[in-house]
Amino acid sequence: MALIVQKFGGTSLGDVDKIKAVANRITNHRKETGDQMVVVVSAMGHTTDELLTLASQINPRSRPRELDMLLTAGERISMALVTMALQRMGLSAVGLTGDQAGIVTDDKHGEARILRVDTNRLKELLTEHIVVVAGFQGVSSNGEITTLGRGGSDTTAVALAAVLNAQVCEIYTDVDGVLTADPRLVESAYLVPEMSYQAATHAGQVIHPRAVGIGWRNNVIIHVRSTFTDRPGTIIKRKEDLMMEGAALSNVNVTSPLVLFRIRQLQGSHALSQLTSALEEKGISVGVFTTHEEKSGVYGVDFTVSPNNGRKTKEALGPIGEESGVHVFRRSPEVAKVTLSGSWLDDEPGLVHRMIETLETNGVGIHGTDTSDDAITCLVPAWQGEQAVVLLNEAFANRLKPG
Repeated sequence: MALIVQKFGGTSLGDVDKIKAVANRITNHRKETGDQMVVVVSAMGHTTDELLTLASQINPRSRPRELDMLLTAGERISMALVTMALQRMGLSAVGLTGDQAGIVTDDKHGEARILRVDTNRLKELLTEHIVVVAGFQGVSSNGEITTLGRGGSDTTAVALAAVLNAQVCEIYTDVDGVLTADPRLVESAYLVPEMSYQAATHAGQVIHPRAVGIGWRNNVIIHVRSTFTDRPGTIIKRKEDLMMEGAALSNVNVTSPLVLFRIRQLQGSHALSQLTSALEEKGISVGVFTTHEEKSGVYGVDFTVSPNNGRKTKEALGPIGEESGVHVFRRSPEVAKVTLSGSWLDDEPGLVHRMIETLETNGVGIHGTDTSDDAITCLVPAWQGEQAVVLLNEAFANRLKPG
């Protein structure tokens, strides 16, 4: 008998029939294997968006604390309904909110980070019950209800799998797994049978990078698969454990829109740390971040942030400009981040050249590039992001095809 964690997203729980189908899948697994099971659920369908709209109609300037109280209701509804469905099928199931499940976070409402998970209650309940946990939420050390931000239910699931030493964390969604590209853009996109944690952090909307990061640090095997089919899905694990002759390239993905900031004439030995400290103090998460030395002791920096952080970023940069006279401006229009991901890409000569050549030859502008062992990224105009994905899939079609 093993212990597994299963997570079901909002599209998997969109209505009563889908909830019953999810409960049936859970029941079948329990009866076939006898495994101990933790089931993490997201809010039904578009519930979170609907709650945000409702809040904006009541008060466009709602406090983050009250927003967290409101938004956690969506996952709690799903948790209660899935638990009821399991009980009707004759299983012993109990539902828990995030705080009841022992998920303790910091106090940053809307984007809280998990500090620890107190597992005593979970372990006690798992001896007799399937435990259904409301994802996306926790409680701060001073007793405030918090939410974990975008992808929060994925984060909940992988974190619980880590602390409970689960055999696997299964992420159920409305697609067959991680594909080589968004099938809405590339009809011939292939299912990726396995990929490394590093590559999966660039895999787009299927699983949140933050959840992958927890899996990576704790060596949690993550299995992304469809709620609605029995296809094998995608296994995410250490790249040292990948198939010896598997495809080096895994995925072409676009993230859009983003705001590109370019800073020039940043002077002094502590200039870069001053910049990053100012962003950190404002709670601004930075995407692509590249630097170059314009002349001795004078630096240029390019970095991206999400559009909702654009104003906060300008506010953070203002004092730096006043003190050092740097030239700060925001690139317009917004940009898209197009990423070619895989494993050991630095062992594949020519990939960067071919990616850039493909985009430039077809008239796609490039505002910046970034490379690593597991990803090659180009910043392009936001309106050309989807075009870039199609072009790169055509250029690397044979390399992306599994097997």
